[in-house]
Amino acid sequence: MSIRISRHAQRQMKWRKITEAEVESTIADP
Repeated sequence: MSIRISRHAQRQMKWRKITEAEVESTIADP
């Protein structure tokens, strides 16, 4: 279970980081 969760979490973290970066850049540039 921990291995599956960790792998899934890693993928979500990567996507979340990319999404956050895109959102921040979009908000920063009006």
